[in-house]
Amino acid sequence: MCFDDRDRSSRGAAPASASRIASLALLVLLAPLAGCGTSEKAEDADAVEVAKSIQANLERGQKLMSDARADWDMSNPEENLQGLPKLIQAEGLFFEARKKSANSSKPRLALGNCRSIIGYVYYSHFLKHDDEVRKAEAAKQTPSESAVKERDENLAKSREWFDKANRELEFYVRFLMQQFPNPMVYEQLATNYEYMDKFAEAEGMFRAFIENSQLSRESRKYYEAKVKAMRQKRLDEFEG
Repeated sequence: MCFDDRDRSSRGAAPASASRIASLALLVLLAPLAGCGTSEKAEDADAVEVAKSIQANLERGQKLMSDARADWDMSNPEENLQGLPKLIQAEGLFFEARKKSANSSKPRLALGNCRSIIGYVYYSHFLKHDDEVRKAEAAKQTPSESAVKERDENLAKSREWFDKANRELEFYVRFLMQQFPNPMVYEQLATNYEYMDKFAEAEGMFRAFIENSQLSRESRKYYEAKVKAMRQKRLDEFEG
């Protein structure tokens, strides 16, 4: 994977909402276990067992995410990485829960959030190695092959996980949002798209978040500035 000067200049640092993405895991940790059941009648013994299985998976996954986050220093990519095995385990549990009840809100939201956090872990490592490469280039030195390789691989992994997360969250927006309103899903999608340099999609989701949220004046100004920033980045890409 190659980067031109325009690509690198658009990154430099994590998006302004970077520090918020980890806190979005609280959507999973704090949300009630609503929408966990199956579409079958509650009297059906199989449906009850499926619902119990889903809830057990969600609770185990939530515990793993909580344990992983407890060890995180969000400014330290190496510590981010320490929580990754638990996040991968949690993702597997959430995926199984979602398969058992595709139209339930909780499993899909849990899966989308968990995959977003995994994307962030890889993105933080991308930033670390991208910074190494740019510092070498600024000093008119040849970046190490390992730094370039790590940069490229971590960016690809982050985008893979953000894409997986977005599929779940976009489904939530289209088919579950009306029944289970959660405007924070728009913000998480916007943040994921911003990490992926998909600025048109990010702008649209930030707009949806503003329109569907009750925000303080200060918060509204912040997100309106995000909309303007995404629009400017789209223009910069077009002109570049």
